[in-house]
Amino acid sequence: MSYSRGGILRSNLSSGLPTRVLDWNDYEGIPVQPCNDYYLPLNSALPLTIPWLYDYDITVGQGGREIRTPQRKAPHNLSLHEEIVAFIAYMTPTEHEIEIRKDLVGRFSKLVESFGLPTSSPEPYGSYITGLFLSTSDVDMFVTPHQNQPQRGILSRISRRLATSPPPQFHTSIKERLMASVPVITLIDAKTNLSIDLNAEPMHSKASTQAVISWLRRGGHSDGDAIMRMLVIVVKTFLAIRRCGTTYKGGVNSYVVVWLVVAWVNLELPKLRKRKTQDLTPTSGSPAPASAASSSSDYGEILIAFLKFYGEEFDYKKKQIIIDPQPQYAQKSGYQQQPFLLSLIDPADFSIDLGSKAYAIKHVAASFKEAYKHLMDMETKRLAGDHVGEQGILGSALGGDFMNYVEERDKLAKMSIASV
Repeated sequence: MSYSRGGILRSNLSSGLPTRVLDWNDYEGIPVQPCNDYYLPLNSALPLTIPWLYDYDITVGQGGREIRTPQRKAPHNLSLHEEIVAFIAYMTPTEHEIEIRKDLVGRFSKLVESFGLPTSSPEPYGSYITGLFLSTSDVDMFVTPHQNQPQRGILSRISRRLATSPPPQFHTSIKERLMASVPVITLIDAKTNLSIDLNAEPMHSKASTQAVISWLRRGGHSDGDAIMRMLVIVVKTFLAIRRCGTTYKGGVNSYVVVWLVVAWVNLELPKLRKRKTQDLTPTSGSPAPASAASSSSDYGEILIAFLKFYGEEFDYKKKQIIIDPQPQYAQKSGYQQQPFLLSLIDPADFSIDLGSKAYAIKHVAASFKEAYKHLMDMETKRLAGDHVGEQGILGSALGGDFMNYVEERDKLAKMSIASV
């Protein structure tokens, strides 16, 4: 097993670069540390920005960013469950942010329509439709080419028209990934700084979105929908902080995260609750009340169990995850050359194995393992009456500095729909 290969892959991940691993049969999984916009040097005199625990008053002047002393808005020594509730409340987009995204979609659709190209108007899909997006998340959209127009060709023409449009241009930057397995152009809106990923694959875009909506509605428990949404938001954020959230660089994208969550909630959460019920059963043998283990959900316990399962318990080499028609594990049959890869069959298209591109899965698993152990240690410390620190339990496990995120949301809050 190669540690050096694992080190190269981790370095590339942190730098936002893909890695060619087709000839790798294995490598050593190493936890990935916070990087990109969420990185705060260990020797920094500034504390991490934790906006679900503190309010920040930010002003930007000639001297750059100025932050007044943050005001604590949450009690000290919150339990992990309580902090996750505060985190989800903060990360949930506001109505104003939702309207700004709607306006962005409308403006971009009208612009592409004005080009008069042989394609449909762009349509949103993915987290924009399912509601599983963060305030600054990319907007996924697709076009439907007319008359069997090639995907790469139509996207290239749209890209050229955007690049040559007169000022003020819609975008500040545009990138093409036309040779990827799913060709995409990515542009950043000049007015909101939000990113749009545009593809020309309507069938899978629609089917994948509908599959997620269907499973969110099915839940599996009275609180299954809330649990799935919580896990998706926390895990998406955890991966984004480490640049492990995009398939292009070998990470686990949001679509894969959703199905990992669906599988765990349906296959592993019942086991967790059964164990909890058994632990609560009186020694006399009389059963505990049916509501004792399921009337409320401890998000902290659930998050730790999820991270532990995919961090050290799931057998990536031998097991395959199937979602439809019912979540189940099957014996893994593919990837003889690269047995370390995750195998997860796409419920929107059974011919697609979503794990085939997630070649950094061992680093993701190692990061999950490190996080669950940290969460366990911090919760144990809190229960013993010790102070967990100003970053909180979840904040210290996520490890990222959210100042750029706070600034971007502050800009969105000050925008009027008319101005964009």
